[in-house]
Amino acid sequence: MHGLPAEEKAKRADETEVELFCSGFERLFQYFDVVSHYCYQPYGSVSDADIGKLEIAVNRLVDLYLKLLPTCPMKLHMIAVHLVPHMKQFRGLKSHHESHIERAHQQGMKDRRRLGVLGCFVKKTVSALKTEATANKPEVLAMVKDTQQRRKRKAGVLLEQDTPGDEREAYLNSILALPAIIVAKFPSLLELAKQSMGAAVAADED
Repeated sequence: MHGLPAEEKAKRADETEVELFCSGFERLFQYFDVVSHYCYQPYGSVSDADIGKLEIAVNRLVDLYLKLLPTCPMKLHMIAVHLVPHMKQFRGLKSHHESHIERAHQQGMKDRRRLGVLGCFVKKTVSALKTEATANKPEVLAMVKDTQQRRKRKAGVLLEQDTPGDEREAYLNSILALPAIIVAKFPSLLELAKQSMGAAVAADED
């Protein structure tokens, strides 16, 4: 490292830049938390005030994402352009899961793996239908939910439904009340990584 030119050392990510990126991504994940909370509500349950908070979170999320990362994936476009209008229409998107065809395909793949040893198509079909019917019974769904909650509690994960409503709302409001991270332009994470790797290689060669 001692043989590394001063100008090369200057190109490496310094403590300020690392802290900037860490704080930026931390805030980004917080905004995602706010957005997912309001989206994951039953149809018709989201108020106008909630929509307003969601809109603020979406705008800040998209702005920060585009500053931090060089690409704009389709999911970000969906959040930026279509999410708020959909929420205004449906007032909650909890029932908006993957498409029926995609879910059926995934279940079919599981059934094929589970029933691969059966040579009879009729037996495979009957078994798959019985499994689906059993899995959708209210008592079975309740047992699955209870098991999942027990596992999360055992792992020390606090479930959202275990958090009092007022406390959860205060947490969401506190994120939206945080001062925006005002940065004209985040340094290129990719370039900083390349420069740091190049500097490390040069140091090893010395």
